[in-house]
Order: sequence, then C-alpha cells, then structure tokens
Amino acid sequence: GYCNFDHPGAVDCKLLIQNINEWFKNWLEVISRPTPDIVKVKLLTNISLYTIANNLAKFFVVLAIPIIAHNLTVEEYGSYTIILSLTMLSSSFFLMGSEHSLNFYFHKYKSKKNKLLVINTLFVFVTVLLLVLLPLIHVIMNDRIDYLSTILLWVFVSVIYLYFIIVMRANFDVKNFALLEIFRSIV
Repeated sequence: GYCNFDHPGAVDCKLLIQNINEWFKNWLEVISRPTPDIVKVKLLTNISLYTIANNLAKFFVVLAIPIIAHNLTVEEYGSYTIILSLTMLSSSFFLMGSEHSLNFYFHKYKSKKNKLLVINTLFVFVTVLLLVLLPLIHVIMNDRIDYLSTILLWVFVSVIYLYFIIVMRANFDVKNFALLEIFRSIV
C-alpha cells in the first residue's frame, strides 16, 4: 500500500502525519492571534468593496446583453460572441497566471523601487509577448478568420487593461480596482 515501508517509493506515514499536525497547530496559532479592530475594519471594507465591484460589473454585463442583442442581427451577435470569446480566451493565455506571480513578488519586496521593478518587468514581458505573437497570428490566420484585425486589437487592449486591474488588486488599491472593473464591464 501507500505506507508500505519496504517499497522504495513509499511515504513515511508517521512523518507525514507529524508534519500535518505541526502545520495545523501553527495555522491554529496564527488565526487565533488577536488582531486590532482597525485591521478588521479595513479588511471588511476592502472585501466589501471588491465584492460590490465584481457584482456590479457582472450586473452591467447582464444588463447589456438585451441591449446588444436587440440592436444586432443574429449574424452580428454571433460575430460579437466569437470576438468576445476569443478575447477572453487569449487574455487568459497572454496573462498566464501573472496575477499570482505579481502578487507573490509584489508582496515579497518592501521597497517601492523593487515593487516597481516587478510591475515593470512583468508589463514589458506581457507587452513584448503580445507584440510578437499577435502579428504572427495575424499573418498565419488572416485568410481564415473574419474580423481578425479587430479581434487582435481588442485582445491587445484587453490584456493591457486586465494587467492594470491585476496591479491595482496586488497593490490593494481597492477604489481604482473597483472603478476599472466596472468600467471594463460597461465597455
């Protein structure tokens, strides 16, 4: 089985259970520490603002669907849906989990200079990736996809815009994050 000590790839279950117990005790100690009321109030305010901004943004998207559908033909709405789907898919590809790496390295460093270095390095990487791959995609796929130039331009703008939203979230700039998130859903 899994804890068979004669097998070379077996796990030492006693050590594993001991490590889990130690981690759990440390976790309980951390969450049971008293926190100042000001920290609790700020935390609750930030959580509330993030939640309201996300829900308001989704509300605007749902509100826009009937307006868009009413003013477009079936073919135009289909093209709009394809453009939107490709933009969302490619935004995920080009940002490639940069939100997690930005959060990690942004909060790892204390000095403003190092934080700006992290932000700018990732921004240059994402921009260069876009500037190299989008024209390449255009050359390869130009004959096969209608509105390809529009899609690629929208992908570029969306990725850069989403990057700034990620920076706002990493910097705990809740108000600007909320405004950008709501503006993104309206546009």
